[in-house]
Amino acid sequence: MNWSYISGFFDADGSIQLNRIHRNQLPSPVMTFHNNERVILELIKAFIYDELNVNGTIVTKKKEGYADQFELRYSYFSKFKAIVGELVIHHPRKLKRIEFIQKYQGLSKRNGKYSNQELETIALLLKQWE
Repeated sequence: MNWSYISGFFDADGSIQLNRIHRNQLPSPVMTFHNNERVILELIKAFIYDELNVNGTIVTKKKEGYADQFELRYSYFSKFKAIVGELVIHHPRKLKRIEFIQKYQGLSKRNGKYSNQELETIALLLKQWE
C-alpha cells in the first residue's frame, strides 16, 4: 500500500461531500472511499492511520438484491486536510471540490461563533456547492 495507489483509488472510487454531522453546526467535509471488498478499505484505513495517525470509519451499505457495499469515511476539516495533503488527485470535479472546501475552511471558525455577516457569507458560498 502506498499513496500512489490510494490516490488512484480515490480518483476512481472516492467522493467528497459536505455533510451536517451535527444538526446545529455548519456542514463539514467528508471524504469517502467506496468498494464492495471490505478488505481493500481496511488496508487503506490501516495505511492512512499508520502514516498520519488519522482514523476513519468503515460502514456497510445494504441494498436488497445487491451485494453489500462498503464505505470508508473521513469527516472534519483536520482529517480531510491531512489526507488530501498526501494525495495526487487528477479528477477535475474532485480538484474543484477540494479547492471549494479549502475556501470554505478559511471562513469556518473552530468555536462555531459567527456574526450574521459571516453566516451570510458562508451561506452564499455554500449555494455554489455542486
